[in-house]
Amino acid sequence: MNEKIKKIENSNLPLISGGDGICVIKYNTELDKIVIDRRQEPIAESEKDQIDVFCKDNGIDNFLIFHNNVAMKNTENYYSFPYLLIATGWCIKKNPRYGEINLKSKKEKIYNCLNGAEHRHRTKIFDNLKERGLLDKGFVSCIYKGVVLPKEIDPMGKIHNEINGEEWGWKCFNYHITEKSYFNVITETQHEYDNPDYNGLHITEKTCKALISQPFIIVGQYGHLEKLREWGFQTYPELFDESYDLIENPMERIDFIVDEIERLCNMDKNKLEEIYNSVIWKVDYNRNIMLNFKDDDYSNRMMKEFRSIFSLSEAPVYE
Repeated sequence: MNEKIKKIENSNLPLISGGDGICVIKYNTELDKIVIDRRQEPIAESEKDQIDVFCKDNGIDNFLIFHNNVAMKNTENYYSFPYLLIATGWCIKKNPRYGEINLKSKKEKIYNCLNGAEHRHRTKIFDNLKERGLLDKGFVSCIYKGVVLPKEIDPMGKIHNEINGEEWGWKCFNYHITEKSYFNVITETQHEYDNPDYNGLHITEKTCKALISQPFIIVGQYGHLEKLREWGFQTYPELFDESYDLIENPMERIDFIVDEIERLCNMDKNKLEEIYNSVIWKVDYNRNIMLNFKDDDYSNRMMKEFRSIFSLSEAPVYE
């Protein structure tokens, strides 16, 4: 069994080869399977095919991968669950003030849009906002382009590559720009504009943090909002035309979203304030949904020997 585990660890398989400090591989005696913990990342169908071929060629038929492509149907070898939403609920339980902001705070900008790691859809959004003269309307960072927020605006912010520790995604929550803007433009990690063949749904901490703090529009994959509503979360059709969520063409979806951002940036400030005040009750509603988000008993039992990737001890709080 150890030989099989070493084969996987030393492979170049996407997302599950060892050595990155995140993917953990262990043998589970109850299942008689090699269990691969990749709960923070999705496994796409194309990646699944590569893994299946490798395992077949190497005589590995007793494996189980935990991941969070919530659009993939669970099978004997692949099990997906919304780990990052569950972990956010744990965080709120540990620190009830995590992500809690003053929604009535005076606004300095219309929106916020924070971009750390480089992705083509993030570049497209940033460039479109710049071309339309909308960057000054928001708190916008694009770290891989060298665009960072001044410390006086972002006193708690940290440059992406300076954040140490496995929970950096939660640690970099920016309370200041969140409470000083009306809505969050979430540029998610996965988007079909980057990879047209990626047929999945990956919901990260970027969406989780927005759900518990302010209204949002998502630059993400097809059906992102639909899935959130399926889980009981409230979205914001009063602010945005949310039909963008089901636009199949990824470029058209991005263009539609930028149009919506521009429309709100040009909206009469009193009207925007009125709509905003009428929907912010949803933030508390969503925090409650997140707080009580159902844990996944199967993954807990099967990965009981794995340490949790998400540490609660250092969750940031705004004083």
